[in-house]
Amino acid sequence: MEDLIELGPNDNIVLDDPNDEKCTITVEYEGKQTIVSWYNGLGSDDVKEAIVCACDCIIDSGFSLVNSDGFLVNFSQVKSGEKYIIKPGEEIKGYEKALGDRWRRINLDIEPLQHAESMRAIEIMQNGANLLKHTRRSMPHIRMFQLTPDLKYLIWYTSAKSQTKSSVPFQHVTQISIGQTTPNFGRYPLPVLSHLSFSLFYDGKTLDLTCRDEREFDFWVAGCKALYFHYQSMLVSKQILLGHSRRFNEFLQANKLGLATSSLYQEPETKKLEECIIRKRLTREEASNKLLKNREKISNLEDTIRDLPEIESPMMNKMPSRSAFSSDYVEVLLDDEGMDEVYNTQENRMHELLKSCKDRVEALEKEFSNMYGVPAWEENKEFDSNLWKLEVDVENLNDIVKRMEDLAKPKLTDRVKSWFKSKVSFF
Repeated sequence: MEDLIELGPNDNIVLDDPNDEKCTITVEYEGKQTIVSWYNGLGSDDVKEAIVCACDCIIDSGFSLVNSDGFLVNFSQVKSGEKYIIKPGEEIKGYEKALGDRWRRINLDIEPLQHAESMRAIEIMQNGANLLKHTRRSMPHIRMFQLTPDLKYLIWYTSAKSQTKSSVPFQHVTQISIGQTTPNFGRYPLPVLSHLSFSLFYDGKTLDLTCRDEREFDFWVAGCKALYFHYQSMLVSKQILLGHSRRFNEFLQANKLGLATSSLYQEPETKKLEECIIRKRLTREEASNKLLKNREKISNLEDTIRDLPEIESPMMNKMPSRSAFSSDYVEVLLDDEGMDEVYNTQENRMHELLKSCKDRVEALEKEFSNMYGVPAWEENKEFDSNLWKLEVDVENLNDIVKRMEDLAKPKLTDRVKSWFKSKVSFF
């Protein structure tokens, strides 16, 4: 194929009207049309460079231009007002300096949270996800993890630990490792999921996690990296930020820089976490019983949430006045300074999970009645998977509600003070 810009020094681009202030062409790539324009009077070399750079931003790899008849077009044949199609091809020679900006965007160090991938990762982490947590005392188990809105804490929900013991301050993170490299992973190794695993090192401990799939892994690690570098006051390049991603590295090595970043948003083809979890196939009766039990659990948890007193943290801004007939208030002594945001995140997640669980159990009940309303039994793996995911979130909701109940209970110091006051008043 003839190189697109192998032209002599006297080649000129033909412009339709020299009196026009701007000249334009329309280029099309994968069905999307883009207008490329330049000012009239610009030198031919400058025009060539402008068109090359514009098309390079669209395809982000080697290319050639063809006209509507499918014939290769040299820049000497480009006419303002015409339409051309971008076709993938060899890298363009002679314009390495101009096209070097493409690699510069990959290697440029900037504030970690300003990367587009960081912003998306933060959003995903704030929405929360069920990750597999590896511990030193028990089998790996699923927990819901979430980033607080202030970007300071990664928290998970468990009724067995306090807020401070189930949260990681990103300011304390000292290292992020990829794969199953820590002792916690070694106790119950899952090598088939090693490509989805990572660890955070903080305060002499590790938080060892496995993600659901490759896309979740790419974004969660990118988010953790961005926050780590942010709190270390370090700049970071896109290549370092996304260097853990298999797909990013493969496209980078193929010199397809645009696809390297866009691949993170695509559905992955590698093995997912739920595909590695062995679950017994449910009979019709078992599926029905599980739905009833989860419906009952959700109803009980909703009653408990409704009965929880409205909680006011001493670190919250108090309202100037309250009605004498308003709900009871309980002062919550949080475990550590700065944990107020953790508490608020937890409370919001509790209400979101309750609504989500109610909606999903209703949807599953409707699906069950449609599928199994007749005597014949039909296997449905998607139904079983969705029922299992519902059970996981019902347990997450149960853990949050238990913790909220514990926070609402009077502290030991409060009970001692109350007892002492009663004795003083007696005498």
